[in-house]
Amino acid sequence: MKKVLLLTSLVFIFIAAGCSASADGYAFEVKDLPAIIEELGYKPEIPTLLPFEPEQAKAEISESPNGKLLNIYIEAPSEKGILDIQMSQVPGPIQASGDQIEKITTNNGVDVQYSNHGNAYWQKDGITYTISTLFSDGQNTLTKDEYISIIENFE
Repeated sequence: MKKVLLLTSLVFIFIAAGCSASADGYAFEVKDLPAIIEELGYKPEIPTLLPFEPEQAKAEISESPNGKLLNIYIEAPSEKGILDIQMSQVPGPIQASGDQIEKITTNNGVDVQYSNHGNAYWQKDGITYTISTLFSDGQNTLTKDEYISIIENFE
């Protein structure tokens, strides 16, 4: 019984997402995120509103040659797939490659490199942010407007 309770608690901690709707989007939080960010060693901004109601979310730290990465996986509605938000302290400016890259400045002054293949990249205060959509057949990437909406709601 204790094992079942422990397993249930762990699943809840790693997958739980709080959500409430407003006129601007869906308020969003990963309940275990403050402890994960403390372990990370730097303080990235996190999205506070999403343009869709998330079904579930998970946050985890992974190691890379450049240090610790924070990944937040947000399950969007079934037709949209999974949103992967990655944060890292990668030195130097980022440069997305390919001929489908568009440079955008958001309403809050963030310079973003956007790819219509489902990626957005930017840097702020020494932290590199990447948003990708993981999707399969029958699903679509988020739209450019949805990406911009998410980026404009990082705090």
